[in-house]
Amino acid sequence: MGKVHAKAEFDHALYCQVAKSGLCSFMHWEESRKPASAFVKADKSRGLVEPERHVFRRGLKGTLGNEDMLLRVA
Repeated sequence: MGKVHAKAEFDHALYCQVAKSGLCSFMHWEESRKPASAFVKADKSRGLVEPERHVFRRGLKGTLGNEDMLLRVA
């Protein structure tokens, strides 16, 4: 079985959607220019992606703390 280290090397992108634009700006998330329906097949997502809402992305790159990131519903 593997070990979990306090820090790890990351090259990931996280994505989320929120009810109102601007809510993620303080957390260093980049908002999509268009709603998800412009670039995602939302009908294939089984309800995970809301086509009329924008998508937010946050890149994680480099040696970072190896911890979960939780987003709270406001």
